[in-house]
Amino acid sequence: MLIIFLVWFKALGLFLVDAGQPKQLGCYKDFPSRKLSGHYFRDANLTTSKCFNACRKKHFTYAAITCVNMLECYCGNNPRLLKELTAFKECDTKCKDGNKACGGNYRNSVYLLNDDCYQGEVRNLFHEYVYLGCYKDSIDARKLKGYNYTDSNLLPETCIRACQKHEYLFAGLQDKKYCFCGNSQPLLRDKIPDKNCNLTCKGHFNEHKCGGRLLNTIYAVGKCKNSNEDKGF
Repeated sequence: MLIIFLVWFKALGLFLVDAGQPKQLGCYKDFPSRKLSGHYFRDANLTTSKCFNACRKKHFTYAAITCVNMLECYCGNNPRLLKELTAFKECDTKCKDGNKACGGNYRNSVYLLNDDCYQGEVRNLFHEYVYLGCYKDSIDARKLKGYNYTDSNLLPETCIRACQKHEYLFAGLQDKKYCFCGNSQPLLRDKIPDKNCNLTCKGHFNEHKCGGRLLNTIYAVGKCKNSNEDKGF
């Protein structure tokens, strides 16, 4: 019975490497829509370490390698990609470092880069968030450097949902019209009293306001115990 289980386990590609190293989670389907959409690049000379380093640099939790005409690296925080497990043999493309686990045609070889970080699946409910406070920002060095948009009718719930949709861990509202998303934890040295983020959104939800001039009202829309940057809280 044990032998049968181990054979099945191996066939699905559920191999775990040493703690502290990326964990190979298996081979997963990636069609018709991309399962990781945080960061992406193509590289004919892609290696697993190059993909891992790129995703870690941008503070993402998962890395996926696939091959559709050319080797591609995808990064993200959302584990919804883990729903469509398939046979490991479908991810038999070789990377340039000789690693065979580099995906296939619309098949992702998925790796967990940091098992201390968790990002819940995209929620439709607004209550999946934690208010962190009011933080200083800078035009020359934005604190949340990911997806952003401007909306004169900005609502906290729409900003939070947008950041969750784009697989970021933090959402910030500024000057009652700007929404910023990012993966870097807010720094304690940038935190100021909540009363400074006193601009009211035009929407109906005004519990924590919508920031101020170069001030972000920040929410955690995911959870990360450790970060490669300074701890903010």
